[in-house]
Parts: sequence; structure tokens; C-alpha cells
Amino acid sequence: MGFTLEVDVAAPPEAVQDYFADPALRPDWQSSLRRIDRLPGPGRGVGARWYDVTLVGAKPLMEVTVDEPGRAWSEKGE
Repeated sequence: MGFTLEVDVAAPPEAVQDYFADPALRPDWQSSLRRIDRLPGPGRGVGARWYDVTLVGAKPLMEVTVDEPGRAWSEKGE
């Protein structure tokens, strides 16, 4: 199961993607997060993995699956 979210933003696509694709910045825009815990490997881009540590104690494993600058970005979570 998955979903797609589309939002219009008045900024260049590359700048928007650069911000939202950085796992370290997720707690800035995802209010349910306390922090992320990075895993070994690439810090960004396809294959980057981390745990989202949420306010309610859930800790889903996240991984970037698509990273095409200015065009597409996708992640999966378990």
C-alpha cells in the first residue's frame, strides 16, 4: 500500500527536493518526529536508510528508493 502527495510550492524544484530529501531535516517539517537515527551507508540519495523516531515511540525503518534531482524522489518505510 502506498500513496502519492502533490503540493504546489513557489520555489525551484531542485531547492524543494534538496530540502525534503535530506533525512536530517525531517524533524523540521514532520511534526510527529523527535529525530532520525541514521544507518551506515549513504547519507542521502538512493539507498540512504534511517529510523524515524516518532513522538509516540514508533521507529519505522525508512529508505530512499528514487532520487532524480528536480524531478522525482521516493522512499519506503517498514
